[in-house]
Amino acid sequence: MNELLAALINSEHEQCIASPTTALLHARNAGEWLIETMEQLSAEEWHSWLVNNCTLTERTAQTYIQIARNLPSVTKPAKVTNVATEVKEQTKEEIPENLSSIANVAVIISEQKITSIPDLITETEATENNLELEQSPNFTESVPTITTNYLIATTPATLTFFVPGTVVPKARPRVTSKGTYLPPRYRQWRNHAEVEISRQLWEQEYSQKLPLTKAAVKVEVRGSHRGDLDNILGSCLDALVSAGVLIDDRISVVPRLEVWHNSEGNTGALIEVRVM
Repeated sequence: MNELLAALINSEHEQCIASPTTALLHARNAGEWLIETMEQLSAEEWHSWLVNNCTLTERTAQTYIQIARNLPSVTKPAKVTNVATEVKEQTKEEIPENLSSIANVAVIISEQKITSIPDLITETEATENNLELEQSPNFTESVPTITTNYLIATTPATLTFFVPGTVVPKARPRVTSKGTYLPPRYRQWRNHAEVEISRQLWEQEYSQKLPLTKAAVKVEVRGSHRGDLDNILGSCLDALVSAGVLIDDRISVVPRLEVWHNSEGNTGALIEVRVM
């Protein structure tokens, strides 16, 4: 059973990294499988099992677990109780298909505002092609159904986001014999920024269809940072695009851009986006 769970977790982790647009979904699924194993093993056994059977770090695993605990799921993966009976009823090829076949399922978001969230990830459910992303709130039983363009109630003049932590300067994708990939440190920060922006977006009442096609952006980089300011700005714009706030970072989409550094305050990036 634990071997099958490990295969499911590794599959969801790989899809989370490979598909930014559906990363929140795969992270939530991986978290639910991880919780399944935690219920069956002691803390020491679980740590050993994770190291020996899974391709993700313990820190990443804890992030996935928080996603699964903090958000309601539209279709919760069925528990794996017995490998033999599970394989008879459903092949391994069918399992990941069931986990990802969520086409035309609406995102479920709580009417109740999130009141207490640490620097952990939250996530939304959406269709495979429209889910916008790769860090504990309470939800009511009564929830509205919202389509994947994040259509909510009223429109504020400006969207404001704060991404905590040191911003990792933008890095170019590396090309190797095995393919193209982002440096791990930058990829980890961008996934963290995407989910922070996504979570904060749901807390703000906003009726414009996303992603925006034209907007003014202000970025205040707070605290101690290393690297060029333009590369730090590039990281913030990438996160806005990946989270589905902006359609891309071309000059026609962001004709007005401001950035400055403030050595005081909590370390992170304060980002303001105003529709033009």
